[in-house]
Amino acid sequence: MEERLSIELKSEKNFKATISLEMPIGAYYDCQIIPTCGLASESGPIDIYDKPSAFFSPERLNAQLLWFQQGFIEYRFPNKLNDAISLKEISFSLELCSEAPGYKEDWLSDITIFCNNKEIATYCSVGDFGARRGRFTPSYWPNGQTQYGLLKIFSVTNDGSYLDKKLINPNLTLKDLHLNENSYISLKIGIKENAENIGGINLFGEKFGDYPQGIIMNLIY
Repeated sequence: MEERLSIELKSEKNFKATISLEMPIGAYYDCQIIPTCGLASESGPIDIYDKPSAFFSPERLNAQLLWFQQGFIEYRFPNKLNDAISLKEISFSLELCSEAPGYKEDWLSDITIFCNNKEIATYCSVGDFGARRGRFTPSYWPNGQTQYGLLKIFSVTNDGSYLDKKLINPNLTLKDLHLNENSYISLKIGIKENAENIGGINLFGEKFGDYPQGIIMNLIY
């Protein structure tokens, strides 16, 4: 996991500090997986495709792409909150798309993001993208398969929850996340059982897709 701290000093009244933690997509804490599903590393497949048991393989830590049709995957970031200053925002950025057989550019999927079991937002992914190769997709990965996703940002402030800076729920604020109660911060990504569009999910690591990153959590003060 990569950890970064950036501090911007403009004046005493305009102080901004961000703690950034990057989580590899294979370093999840828990999962409930319904096929189709699978994991791939930078160099090849991990275990057997369409077998949920593959998600418990020790090799999962090397995953640079993972996908499933329904269920969830949960990550736990170390809690780096600083009680001496007020948190203004928590955000998560990740590259994702839907999961279709092969690929399909128009394949809707309702992907829901939770922080500490509180729903931040549901993103309706418009497709599973494979018409061109991903910028960082390894050469062994065949054409005609998922290649890249879109970078989405889910965040919570004192004013509500947001998707790509657009207000989604003004009734979910930072205090509702109870961030001080545990030594970790939970991020859960999934497809609800009652979702209108059950179209799966692809999640990309730094060496797959269009963006050289895993899952990044920012704590903004």
